[in-house]
Amino acid sequence: TAKEAGAQVSGTVYGPNGGPVSDLNGWVYAREYSSSADEDEFYDFVAEVPLSSMGTFSFPGVAGEYIVGLWLPPGSGYVNPEEKYYNIAVANGVTTLTDYNQTAQNEASFSLTANDATVSGSFTLNANTATGLTGEVYAISTDGEGWQSAPIEDNGTYSMLLSPGSWTFDYYIESDSQSRNIPRYPAETYIVTAVKSSTVTQNFVLTTATASISGSVKYDANDTAVTDSTLYVWASREGTESIDEHWNEVETDANGSFVIPVLPGGTYEVGAILSKELRDQGYLDSLIVEVDLSISNVSDLNLTILKPSDTNFISGTVTDANGSAVEGADVYAWDDDGREVSGTSLSDGTFSLPVSPDTVWHVGAEYSLFDDNGTETFFFTKVEVDADLNSDASKSDLSLVVEAPDFELPEGSSITFDPT
Repeated sequence: TAKEAGAQVSGTVYGPNGGPVSDLNGWVYAREYSSSADEDEFYDFVAEVPLSSMGTFSFPGVAGEYIVGLWLPPGSGYVNPEEKYYNIAVANGVTTLTDYNQTAQNEASFSLTANDATVSGSFTLNANTATGLTGEVYAISTDGEGWQSAPIEDNGTYSMLLSPGSWTFDYYIESDSQSRNIPRYPAETYIVTAVKSSTVTQNFVLTTATASISGSVKYDANDTAVTDSTLYVWASREGTESIDEHWNEVETDANGSFVIPVLPGGTYEVGAILSKELRDQGYLDSLIVEVDLSISNVSDLNLTILKPSDTNFISGTVTDANGSAVEGADVYAWDDDGREVSGTSLSDGTFSLPVSPDTVWHVGAEYSLFDDNGTETFFFTKVEVDADLNSDASKSDLSLVVEAPDFELPEGSSITFDPT
């Protein structure tokens, strides 16, 4: 139900020096207050406005109780302030604000404090600082109230200013000038508690990928290497109590060959990701292959890509719950060996997907529709249809029914405008 906004709420965000902040890319939001925690599972936001270049904001509203908060962008250098309660009243066209203690307020305001908790450290390899790395260290607040990042310096160190509290640390190594085959990601994230006005040290101990998986990607039809297109070949190992989770990928070379540096031990799944050119030609992803690195490296591993024949396909029709044909639905099929294929339904709702035989394909569809108000509704097949091609070359006349979800997202509204 729409309500006419009779109130006008204005405010200012003040910096640590007591004056309004300038050129801060922040947003102020307001949501309806509820005394019940259960009702706050979904927030009904009634306003969301950007700060002006002078640190001010303003939004229209109606009389009532609200929680007003400030969202700060990553790297702002400020501690995220706590949300504030305001009771908004309107009398004779005049808006009045009172806080939680029923004290009158001239404006809605926030006073920022600068981040003063430092977390720093170094990357080490074989007990020595690992220099020559390029990448980023990431810190994500465990309460979901923001994130920060800092570059990995050439001398193997990093440092960042945070607000006090608990943070999840991660990193990504983009390149290594010394080509030491260092995994790009840590095996697990780190929980670090940043302390006000103090420096906390968090070092990262690196390892090298001393094992390898090598081979080539070939065409199934003639057993020749794929040399006319570059593919990404990946290897993934699940973590256990004794070994770390690990993942890496490389590009094939001009001969269609690959060498993936990996951590030794365990069982890896290996697969190839096709280029757009090969997908457009009708090729499917290779089967995922398991390799055992518990004893030695794996070499001469062949991954094959297949182009289905014209007699190998899955076809059918996409309809809505009323039986009407659905045009433009995204139709997909996947099998338990990790292969996927997709297409689009035509104006009469029909579709046809080229697939390989000797497997079971799980088929579904989804699409979205916008109404006159610009609201998007999603539809999907609630139960995928299995197409068993172990004994048949193709399956036709599949019926895919797309329906709206059984649940409804809570309604919300927002008002945005330039307060300057």
